[in-house]
Amino acid sequence: MRQLATLVVITTAFLCLAFPAPGQQTYTFTKVLDLATPRPDGAGPFTITSATTPAFDGQWVVLRENGSADDGSLQAIWSFDTKIAKFTKLVDLHTVQPGGTATFYELHLLDTAPAVRNGTVIFLARSAFGGSILEGIYSVPVAGGAVTPVADYRTVDPSGGMFTRVDSSGLQIGGFGFDGTTAAFHGQGSTLAVGVYAANANGSSLSLIADNLHPYAASGASVNTFTTPVVSGGRVVMVGTDATDPATGYNGLYLGTAGNSGAVTELVNSKQQLPGGTNAGFHTRFDVPVLALDGALVAFHASDAAAPAASPLYGLYWADLTSHAINKIADVNSTLTGLGKLSRIGEGGVAVSQGNVLFKAADTTGGYPGNNGLYLWANGTATRIVGTGDAIDGKTVQVVHDPGPSALSGGGFVFLVEFAASNSFAIYYATPPPTVASFNAASYATNGPLAPAAIASAFGQGLADSAVAAGAPPLPTTLGNVTLSVKDSAGTTRPASLYYAGPTQINFVVPDGTATGAATVTVAKSGPTVATGTIQVAAVAPGLFTANGNGTGRSEEHTSELQSLRHL
Repeated sequence: MRQLATLVVITTAFLCLAFPAPGQQTYTFTKVLDLATPRPDGAGPFTITSATTPAFDGQWVVLRENGSADDGSLQAIWSFDTKIAKFTKLVDLHTVQPGGTATFYELHLLDTAPAVRNGTVIFLARSAFGGSILEGIYSVPVAGGAVTPVADYRTVDPSGGMFTRVDSSGLQIGGFGFDGTTAAFHGQGSTLAVGVYAANANGSSLSLIADNLHPYAASGASVNTFTTPVVSGGRVVMVGTDATDPATGYNGLYLGTAGNSGAVTELVNSKQQLPGGTNAGFHTRFDVPVLALDGALVAFHASDAAAPAASPLYGLYWADLTSHAINKIADVNSTLTGLGKLSRIGEGGVAVSQGNVLFKAADTTGGYPGNNGLYLWANGTATRIVGTGDAIDGKTVQVVHDPGPSALSGGGFVFLVEFAASNSFAIYYATPPPTVASFNAASYATNGPLAPAAIASAFGQGLADSAVAAGAPPLPTTLGNVTLSVKDSAGTTRPASLYYAGPTQINFVVPDGTATGAATVTVAKSGPTVATGTIQVAAVAPGLFTANGNGTGRSEEHTSELQSLRHL
């Protein structure tokens, strides 16, 4: 019967469905550039510093680079196509600002970095205009092309005046939010309405999101100052205050949408205590500029501004757009792999994508920079990706820098690293290993559970170098150089016995003792992980081997195979 199971599974190997396991993956790091990488324009090597904040959209890495010239004349924004390893210069100081004759003279604005989504790059820049400064937000195709204004000082604001301010510093790494369609930014119109606005990447559909003329009536306060916008699906989340110091004044996170004439709803506020807080006199402060949004999940940095110095409470938290609850990602009392007592958690930036949250954390180890690491959080678990002491390309990592809000795309991301011995910087993009799908080997139920001791099949790409089948029982836990393990809901990892291991399929037995609930399947080849996936484990999950290989009945195409199996 077991031989029958193995052979039937192999004949139905065309079935495949991928189930990712966010936050539980071993990443592949690929270098984009370092301080020795020559600029394609011949202006010497790239110059990157701790202030370089790259962005990533799954294929393209985008960065602003100041060049090696002291006068800043080599400022440029570059894209890097990870599929063909090619740099493209998108904008530099020879680029004429759209609608005028002057060229840009400043791309390296304080606390800003370009963002990329859906093939479009958004950036902040300055140029000369009528003897004064013209500042604005602009878009350009990620593969290169014409620059288009989103909003600048020539743009008519929603009140009918002209913009007199487009903030570029002190608010957020990026100075704006961008979801691939909509850019949200903090600005000021000529009617003195200071607030948050949004427009499409081509400058169309400009609208007011929130401003000081439309305050939010809070409990005992009036929230009238809105900053630090992030956007997803056209919905804008921003920080709001009552125009006083948020360490003592009322503040919170607010949701706005275009077409609501400045009306907003409150998500969370300073009268809500942070998770785990014990200070009866607490006052929650939402710390800009750390804020990121994707879908319904918003991640932010917050602290109890009234906590005693001996027992501070701060960290990285999340909320959704409907529940009005504050939930913890990691705080000063959390434990993160590779770190001791935490001292910094996402203080310089955070990124969110498809339920994943990317952030940096460091501990209290003395000296610069202490132990630090980059973590990916998903479904309540923060997994260490890379950090102090790890080796990349034979160099020892000293610092991994904070990601910007556009650093993460799905499960892949870009990061800036500083190495110890060479004291040099490099940019890498990270990709998770392929996922595998696991099925009941008899029924092939795509979403069905598996039981301990059940025969299962995992499908993927590059799982093994060649096809190897097990011999007579007992079954091995290694075939060729391939192993498969199952980590159950209780956190216990067990090796699986293997019937067959091939490049696209592995047939295995769910280990006895595997706890019910969600479990992670990990395939390793010669040690390193090559694929992961998830399964749902139930106490009982029967599957019936049938002629057509799907657990429902016979088919003529498999009848001859079954007849031949009778002789085994």
